[in-house]
Amino acid sequence: MNKALHKSERMDWETPWSVVHAVAHLLNIDRFDLDPAADPDNAKADDYISLLHDRDGLAESWWGNVWLNPPYGREIGAWVAKAAWEATHNRKVNLVAALVTARTDTHWWHDHVSKASTVMLLKGRIRFVDAEASAPFPSAVVVWKREPMPAPTRYMLVKLGG
Repeated sequence: MNKALHKSERMDWETPWSVVHAVAHLLNIDRFDLDPAADPDNAKADDYISLLHDRDGLAESWWGNVWLNPPYGREIGAWVAKAAWEATHNRKVNLVAALVTARTDTHWWHDHVSKASTVMLLKGRIRFVDAEASAPFPSAVVVWKREPMPAPTRYMLVKLGG
């Protein structure tokens, strides 16, 4: 397997606004309230948590409708676990929508994504902001919501914009 397909010089690729707006529309919400893995230049919500401001999204509590594009390195499992926990245990969180790599062979996918409310398998490859080409991997938007009983995961194939 080509290692270049799984490695990047960066872990902070910015999500295009078109993707964020399309997901919000599909979730029937106006906007996201919090982006817990952002920088001032790439936040996709009204508020954000940034290591640049000495705030750690993995350590802080979340609130509202949360947009998450976590770092895609080795930490992604911790971010996905945190997203699932916040959505199902934190009463201040309505939902968490996380843009992740569609790595169905990983522990984090089996442990957390498989228990999500909805998994949107994105048709095609996302082209992140300022990227020279589309991502070399498939993506999914995983949505967790607090529900009284575990609901079966809904998988859907989604085409987001042009």
